[in-house]
Amino acid sequence: MRTRPIVVALSLAVLFVAAASLLWLPFDNYTVLYGTRPGGAVPAGEIRAGFELAQQVRPPLADSVSAADSPQNCFAIRFATYARHNSGHLEVRWRQEALSQNWRVDVSDLVDNTYRHFCPDVAFSGHRPFHVEVIGLDSAPGESSTLWLVADDRFGTAQLPHDYPQRKSMALQGSTRTHIDAGKMLQIDRGAYLIGWLCTLAIGILALLWGFGVGRQPDDAHERCR
Repeated sequence: MRTRPIVVALSLAVLFVAAASLLWLPFDNYTVLYGTRPGGAVPAGEIRAGFELAQQVRPPLADSVSAADSPQNCFAIRFATYARHNSGHLEVRWRQEALSQNWRVDVSDLVDNTYRHFCPDVAFSGHRPFHVEVIGLDSAPGESSTLWLVADDRFGTAQLPHDYPQRKSMALQGSTRTHIDAGKMLQIDRGAYLIGWLCTLAIGILALLWGFGVGRQPDDAHERCR
């Protein structure tokens, strides 16, 4: 009976198509415009309850983006987790002239040594100065994350305690966010993304079916034909 292998092969083919379809889910693409250099990096200390760190950021005026794609301006801060699971929350506050926005961040969602992007819902001018604060809310000692401070202070210096031995800046980036949906994917290289996806899909399904012998005659059939 070859019914069972055929059913298994077809089931796997359906799962393969479903998995491949995930490639068409919309996502956000970030383009970095500027960023601090990583040299002289030190942790800012645990962002636990009572922690406060602020910086006035001065972006380079030369950075500009094309208005054709209408990207959204964002900034990113590089956090660290001390390679452990943390709990609690911190708050990131952004202000540019009369505009402001706050984000409450669950520190258990932070990825170690990775930038976290923040994109204000209001009109954020990426080439004008802005103010950033990181506030510790309710994380306990030993369960708190941190952020990186670096020696590169081209874009401003963090407001550190007076007895801190060096000038430091938050490890940060300025970026733009572009939302990529299926319509934009179809336009990539005049449909090259779609063609590549269809070819991969066809090869994968044919490989599955061939591996389970679908469409091939059993060996005893070959013997009878001799």
